[in-house]
Amino acid sequence: MRGPLALLALIAATPALAEPAIEIVSEPVENGYALSLIARADGAFAGRASMEIDRRGTAGTARTRQGGTLDLAPGESTIVARSHLSFGPGDTLDVVAILYDD
Repeated sequence: MRGPLALLALIAATPALAEPAIEIVSEPVENGYALSLIARADGAFAGRASMEIDRRGTAGTARTRQGGTLDLAPGESTIVARSHLSFGPGDTLDVVAILYDD
């Protein structure tokens, strides 16, 4: 990693037959990071997920939010959101993932 990367995952789901999960995956790319929000469930799950990103640095602040609806079959996983961000010395990233059980 080339700098601080703060990840916070919040899971808001009602207990059911299977507990769904979300994960933020960070991959270094040229001049920054590629962030992916992945949702998976052991049993059928319908709901929503979102990833909110705040990048702060010398060039200013950038905020983005991506997400979508989920209709996962048992054992299925999917990429809900993906974002490429530039990242330089002194920059910080705050990333929040939220899973909603509708």
